[in-house]
Amino acid sequence: MYDNVSIEVRRLGECFAHLPNLLGNPQELVNTATGEVIKRVWKVSNLWLTEKSDVLYINGSLCKFANGGSNVFPMTRELTAQVIEELSDNLKLDLSGASVRALEFGCNLIMTQPIICYINTLGDMPSRKRVQDESTLYYKHTKNSQPTETIFYDKQKEAKKNRMAIPKGLELANILRYEIKIKKSLQRHTKWGKPIYGATLYDKDFYRHIAKMWRDNYFSIQKLKTISMKNGKYTRKEIKDIALYRYAARHPDEFAELLNEGIYTNKKELGRLRKDIRDYGNKYGESDELTKELDDSINNATAFL
Repeated sequence: MYDNVSIEVRRLGECFAHLPNLLGNPQELVNTATGEVIKRVWKVSNLWLTEKSDVLYINGSLCKFANGGSNVFPMTRELTAQVIEELSDNLKLDLSGASVRALEFGCNLIMTQPIICYINTLGDMPSRKRVQDESTLYYKHTKNSQPTETIFYDKQKEAKKNRMAIPKGLELANILRYEIKIKKSLQRHTKWGKPIYGATLYDKDFYRHIAKMWRDNYFSIQKLKTISMKNGKYTRKEIKDIALYRYAARHPDEFAELLNEGIYTNKKELGRLRKDIRDYGNKYGESDELTKELDDSINNATAFL
């Protein structure tokens, strides 16, 4: 389930001096005034290795490294251990004790309907801004800094665009990719409470912890419910409530933009309005089959880890 990671190896003596012999001559960034080499860069398969000062940075997708450049294939905990071991052997460095600074954790979910149908059932997430771009949905922090990010998108479409291999039998499947990106302050944002090293990635307790975090993150999202007007007579107030909910549900980005224009400058009032809309959905709405299918897929993905 891991995709991109950022691993940091601290220099001990001249422990990086052997890399040119293993990997060939690097690209070098040189200070033209002093002739000093500022950094050296190698590419190993899909991974980028950057030596700068006393640190070697390894960035890229563990899943693509393991699966010939494609992250459509599954990436298990056991396969993660194999990749860390293989990279350690290839680089003659012990990556099991190297610091992990960032990671992406996600899963490809096989669905019965086109992916946009499921994306359109996802509403607000607490303390995040919903941004939808064609067949991709982002949940971003409201401030410029983006230490974490939640993304849902059509994996089949992205794989074809980037000419990635697709597992046999899934060439025509509806594949929903749901992932969380933790870009910095990894220990704090994962709430792990301990430093995170290469070996931590395939530790059973940590793997279950991050998978639960991935699951809980999904279930914190408001699900947009279907409201039928065929359930009897409604008062004028109820019709107004339903109309507001339908507008917010069917045009979430437009509704968010409307709120951001300053109609509600008081955060408490804005919070009350959002709660009212959720309550309208709970009172008048019914979860549809798409939401139930997606809920089940998320639960099944983490059931046997």
